[in-house]
Amino acid sequence: MKNVANIRKVFLLTGVFLLFWFNDTIAADNSVGIVIATQGKVYAEVAGGKRLLQRSNKIFLHEIISTQDNSSIQIRLNDNSVLSLKPNTKYSIKEFNLDKKDPKNSNYVGGLVSGVLISLSGDISNHSLKIPVASITIRGTLYESGFITKSRDEGEVAALGYTSVPKGELHLSVGDQKGDITSADPSRNASIYTAIGNLDSSGGFQPNLDVPVTLDIMSEKDMREKIDEFEAMSEEEEDDVDMDEVEANDEDASSEEVDIESDDDSVEDLVKEVEEEIEEEE
Repeated sequence: MKNVANIRKVFLLTGVFLLFWFNDTIAADNSVGIVIATQGKVYAEVAGGKRLLQRSNKIFLHEIISTQDNSSIQIRLNDNSVLSLKPNTKYSIKEFNLDKKDPKNSNYVGGLVSGVLISLSGDISNHSLKIPVASITIRGTLYESGFITKSRDEGEVAALGYTSVPKGELHLSVGDQKGDITSADPSRNASIYTAIGNLDSSGGFQPNLDVPVTLDIMSEKDMREKIDEFEAMSEEEEDDVDMDEVEANDEDASSEEVDIESDDDSVEDLVKEVEEEIEEEE
């Protein structure tokens, strides 16, 4: 009888081991990239919990990568594309298929919920980015996209999305409107798209379908000016009663302008920074 009991224990332990091994194998198969650098606390969230991300951690499909007020992260995907997420950003990899034998079958779809993303394209040419109210098809090497929301009266939310292309080309679809931006033409290397709507329980933007979404193609300089105007207008609407709060928000606005300028620098320096990170990792 003891031998039978021992055999059952062995089978039970073996089954538990195989279960964990199988789950780990499935998770490994779903990994789409690796963390190459973090600053501050950055989390990967899935249904049922979240984990703190650190250098060399794997990134998996459908996880929502969330940066905080003073945190950021750089991720290298399996096709050697590199993502840099700025503070207060939420991003996920919705689809990722790398077919080295037949690259035409490869595809990569990302989703930017909010915040700012800078991306250096990799081996997958079929790359698209989903942003609330907009869809972007990437044909190039380097681009920046952001999505900002500001509360208005009666719970209404104003949203502004933007994209610029220091190198390459993008095709945008915003509602029924379409447009192309390209680094080859400095007067058309950026875009602004705006909408009105509400935030759902998870903080995602839901557009009001009765209000038209706008899309404008412009220079990057004009795009930065539009972002500043949106920030300033929102502050005036929110803080027109308390002058102390107005002054405080003016200071915040000026600091945000500095952040935007530093983002320009980070776009230009991203390739160099990533190469240094990869060299250190190897």
